[in-house]
Amino acid sequence: MANTVNPRSLVLSIFPGVDLLGRAFAAAGFCVVTGPDIITGGDVREFCGVPGKFDGVIGGPPCQGFSAANMFRTDASHPSVVNSRAMLREFVRVVHECQSQWFLCENVPSVPDLRIDGYKVQRIPISDEQCGGVQVRTRHIQYGSKAGHIIRPNRSVKHRSRIGRKSFAITTKQNSRWASFAGHCRKQGIEPLDLPGWSKQAKFRAVGHGVPAAVG
Repeated sequence: MANTVNPRSLVLSIFPGVDLLGRAFAAAGFCVVTGPDIITGGDVREFCGVPGKFDGVIGGPPCQGFSAANMFRTDASHPSVVNSRAMLREFVRVVHECQSQWFLCENVPSVPDLRIDGYKVQRIPISDEQCGGVQVRTRHIQYGSKAGHIIRPNRSVKHRSRIGRKSFAITTKQNSRWASFAGHCRKQGIEPLDLPGWSKQAKFRAVGHGVPAAVG
């Protein structure tokens, strides 16, 4: 995704977490500014976008309320669904306030379509495996452009599982008390993160919620 837009642009990353998506954009030459996040004591609801300052806005709002693994996802009154929908609206609000030239929102397949006045929105289902990674879990990218630009990800025509390499579906939980955090990171396509003071469970959760590097 990151190499489809002009590098050296200023990009705002909201709902960053440990910001795997932002890291991918930074690696491609973008200047990435991170917004507040709940895991660092921040609150996006207290953040105000500055018009005309950012070329793009990226982010992955909380997906728990839309996830197929959530048995309550069809219950509009359930707290997880209420929160996910509220945070999706916060993403729309920040984009609207910033009036960036483009935005990119990453989430699970059942996330609602984004409609933001002034943007032509493209929706792309994609997996890490299709980008050369090892995970099979499908994500949905919604890319909006004021100029009507579209993006065309380079997808692999071969699946790793078909050429003798195991495919994975990473989770936010450690599989056992002996699970390796370094291995967890590498399944996401990144080197192990240094997160001093974090519990192992918190580290697994933060990295598992991120976007695989190959997709970014």
